[in-house]
Amino acid sequence: MNVSLFTPMSMILHPFYRILNIPDKLRIVYYHRISGTDVNYYFKTGISPVIFQKQLDFFKNKFTIVSLSEAYEMARNGDNFKNHLCLTFDDGFSECYDIIFPILKRNGIKATFSIIEKTLDNLDMTWRN
Repeated sequence: MNVSLFTPMSMILHPFYRILNIPDKLRIVYYHRISGTDVNYYFKTGISPVIFQKQLDFFKNKFTIVSLSEAYEMARNGDNFKNHLCLTFDDGFSECYDIIFPILKRNGIKATFSIIEKTLDNLDMTWRN
């Protein structure tokens, strides 16, 4: 499968045109944290909800946004990934539910969340604790 990964920070530091110049590959943009505030237990790699919405507006105008499961089916069927993009979110911070999900829902956008099950309700401590 032809895949290109992008972080939101790389798209802030470099113009969005970088993501456009990859013909026929699935683009996967992965996020860790979207919040209006900084926290002391995580790197300063998050973006604000305002910047996130601007990125979504750009993506919606340029790509067909699909879930990872839809991309998997496309790969199995030998479909072309031209102008397709997946959004993923790692770690499962509370912002996924409180901030990100409402924005995605309002925009009608699918995404994939990778949740660390044992860290829910602090059942298992992580490096940041």
